[in-house]
Amino acid sequence: MEHPDRDRLVLANARARVAIDAAHGAEITEFLVLPPGLDIVASGPRGSRTLSGDPDLAFIDRYHGGWQEVFPNGGAPSTWEGVRFGQHDEVWRRAWTIEHRTESEATLTVETRLLPFGLRKEMRLVAGSPRLEVRERVIATGDRSYPAMWGQHLAYGPGFLVPGTRLTLPDGVQVRPHPEAINPPRRLFAPEPGRYPILRGWAGESFDLRGLPPSGAASDIAYAGPFDDPAWYQLTRPDGVELRVEWGARALPYLWLWYELGATVGAPWYGTLFAVGLEPNSSRPTNGLAEAVANGTALRFEPGQTLESWYTVDVRP
Repeated sequence: MEHPDRDRLVLANARARVAIDAAHGAEITEFLVLPPGLDIVASGPRGSRTLSGDPDLAFIDRYHGGWQEVFPNGGAPSTWEGVRFGQHDEVWRRAWTIEHRTESEATLTVETRLLPFGLRKEMRLVAGSPRLEVRERVIATGDRSYPAMWGQHLAYGPGFLVPGTRLTLPDGVQVRPHPEAINPPRRLFAPEPGRYPILRGWAGESFDLRGLPPSGAASDIAYAGPFDDPAWYQLTRPDGVELRVEWGARALPYLWLWYELGATVGAPWYGTLFAVGLEPNSSRPTNGLAEAVANGTALRFEPGQTLESWYTVDVRP
């Protein structure tokens, strides 16, 4: 049973308000910057319009924007050593325990069931500032070695991504487009690696990653990295509002770039979702744990081993 007052957190100060739903993955459902009352978190349809009933696709069925934790499977449904994972399984769908809460800080924990891990998340909204600091720790609780993917599904929507918004990454970082189109036959990128800021577009043209593709542009995914530590990216709007995300690249050396700009006119979005995901991740691509294990980008945990990570979100109006 859900207990709304107990399971929903709000961290707030004079400059920002951050809402967290502990009952559903400790996802961040709102990050409101005050003033001007700007919500930087993507919002979209309340789940897909095609409720598949397929547990592999539960993430898509209930996706409505927000920022989710991804662990221990990243991306597509995958089977590893007989364990079946759904899309982005599984901590996004677990209820997290709130161990500590104040007006500006919270500590939450969760245990996974598909593989033996525990996670601890400490969140702090810095006094007098629209700056969120998140520190996390994973501990392996099994009696043998296990792999995992770990990521932050940070997505931005039209409330923040106005025309003319620019994306800045470290110059020259490698970017690998996904090998296949995710919404065929259209896509943004040719399937060949390049370096920020220029990739080759699907039609052979130069594609400048600094610019935001327009509404209705083709869907696609690419992977930047590995990054030097600390890693970072910045989004800058024409009105001067800047959003800067920094994170620990030792645990999460890659950045997934997900573009869904309304081009999916069939299931599951029917043209209703506009979101750009800029998602720090331990591994690539978005094909699930089994492929990350095979290509050597999955994390590997020995019994009792811990791994720490962190990220910050700083908005400068």
